[in-house]
This record gives sequence, structure tokens and C-alpha cells, in this order.
Amino acid sequence: MNKALLIAMIAAVVAALILGLMAAGGPGYARMEKMDRERISDLNRIFNYLQCPKAKRPLPEALEDADYCPEYVRINSVFDPKTDAPYIYRRIDDTRFEVCAEFELPAESHLSQSLNRPLKFEGQTGCMSGSTLPD
Repeated sequence: MNKALLIAMIAAVVAALILGLMAAGGPGYARMEKMDRERISDLNRIFNYLQCPKAKRPLPEALEDADYCPEYVRINSVFDPKTDAPYIYRRIDDTRFEVCAEFELPAESHLSQSLNRPLKFEGQTGCMSGSTLPD
């Protein structure tokens, strides 16, 4: 009888471990979360750069324009940390812009992580819209 109880306990522990990994997503899910957090952080840095308070000129045509806001700390990356594809930058007009990234996880998992700027999602693409004009 003790042998049957031991086998049942081992099976319960193994089942609990498997269910725990399924609920938490496992290491693959954690890697996707980490990449998406990096993307959100990159979008926020780009957003801040584009809202440069001392820039007295229209928005740059490309993110690589280092002269747009020389006082601002250089943007570390305008490329996705996993795919090396450039982030999407849309210059709507002289004062309005949008920056976007492709995310690995569904939008619901990012809504609380976008700091104090809302990310709007269309599918797996998340975008932040902004303006150089004071709100």
C-alpha cells in the first residue's frame, strides 16, 4: 500500500509541475515577455526623443537624424531586439508622428506595461502616437 501511495504522490507532484508550467507559460513565454518589454522601452525612448522640447524644427524624416535633438541622449536602438528589423516610424506631418513595433504576445499582456503612454494595438502591432506641440 505504501508503494501505491508513493507513486500517487509522485504523479501528483509531476502533474502539478506540468500544470504550473502550462499556466505560467514556461521559459519560452518568459523570453517573449522580455523581448516585448524591451520593445516597449525602445518605443518610449523614441517617443521622448521625438518630443524634444528644444527642437525648433519639423520632425525628422528618419529616426537616424541625430541633429534633430542633439541635447537628448542618443537613442540606443531603432531596431527590434530579436529580428533587427527597424521600428516603424511614421511622420504624419511637421508636428505629429507614430512609432510602432511588432510584438510577440497579445495586446492584453502589454496594456499595463506601456508606462504612462497608451499603446494602441492592431493585432500584434503596437503603436504610440504623439505630437511635438504642448498638450
